[in-house]
Amino acid sequence: MVVGPWSVQMFKLFRLGYTDIFSSKDAALRKGMEVAGMVNSNSPEDAYDKYSEKWIPYRSIASIHLWSSIN
Repeated sequence: MVVGPWSVQMFKLFRLGYTDIFSSKDAALRKGMEVAGMVNSNSPEDAYDKYSEKWIPYRSIASIHLWSSIN
């Protein structure tokens, strides 16, 4: 079994309690940012990472809020 980058990031966030985790490949995070008007749905992938730099060192908290915003 191979563990990918997303799985490692989620482990760091939810099990190890890291406060600066942001997975720009996560579809729900991308959708949350699009719904909130932070980026357009046709934005390049690096636009999500670039926008998230504003939240350093608390990107994990922003991620949790973005996930809950689309539920």
